[in-house]
Amino acid sequence: MVDEVWEDRPKTPQEPVWVLEDKYAGQTVKEKYEKVAAKLDGADMVIVTTLDDVAWILNLRGNDISFNPLFFSYVILHNKTADAPYKVDLFISKSKVAAADVSTHLSSNDVTIHEYDQLLAKIKEYGTTL
Repeated sequence: MVDEVWEDRPKTPQEPVWVLEDKYAGQTVKEKYEKVAAKLDGADMVIVTTLDDVAWILNLRGNDISFNPLFFSYVILHNKTADAPYKVDLFISKSKVAAADVSTHLSSNDVTIHEYDQLLAKIKEYGTTL
C-alpha cells in the first residue's frame, strides 16, 4: 500500500552486480544450495527476501545500498527432487545481470532471471501448481 501513496519515490538503483569468486565466498553456489535445502525439512521451496542472504546464496555483490555490497532482489529456491536438480528464480532488474560473466554464472547455477516486480505473480503461479 505504501507504494501506491508514496509520491516522488526515488528510482531503484540500476547498478550492475558482479560475481564474487568462490575462493572469496568460501563455497560454491551449489554447496550453499545444499546447506539451505538441508534446512527446508521437506518444503518444496523457500522465498529469500533479505538482501544479504540473496547475495550470499548466489555469490553475487552489488552497489544498490551505500556502504553495503548488496543489490535489490528476491530469490525463490526450489528444493531438489528425484526428477530435477535445484532450481532458483532470481527477481532482479535484468539490466543488472546483463554482463556476460554474471549471466554465465547464473545460468551455470540453474538460476532463472525474472524482473524484480514479478515476484508476487510467480508466487501466485506456483501456488496454483502445488
